Amino acid sequence: MSSESPDSAEFSESDVAEIAVDGRVIARLADIDDLSQSPADEAAAIRMIRQILDDSTEEFEEEHGMSPTEALEKAEPDIQMGNETRGWDSIPVDALTEDH
Repeated sequence: MSSESPDSAEFSESDVAEIAVDGRVIARLADIDDLSQSPADEAAAIRMIRQILDDSTEEFEEEHGMSPTEALEKAEPDIQMGNETRGWDSIPVDALTEDH
């Protein structure tokens, strides 16, 4: 596990967040406010993201023979999330593996 903050790939806007695992940026999430014109726009985005997560979870379980939660508990990686405004925050693995 790395205790150093990852190199920021692209923090050009405060509405962009990056996720890093063991010091490597692995994902970038962007909220494009000016594209959302109605509650239906936001609802569609939420449902599509949820569907992507459900499909990805199913594929992960088939490929690895365990759930994403089990994989995180086993690997105990250093996970961080950051954006231009807040910088990097460490995310405890147990916060991601608890059933909510």
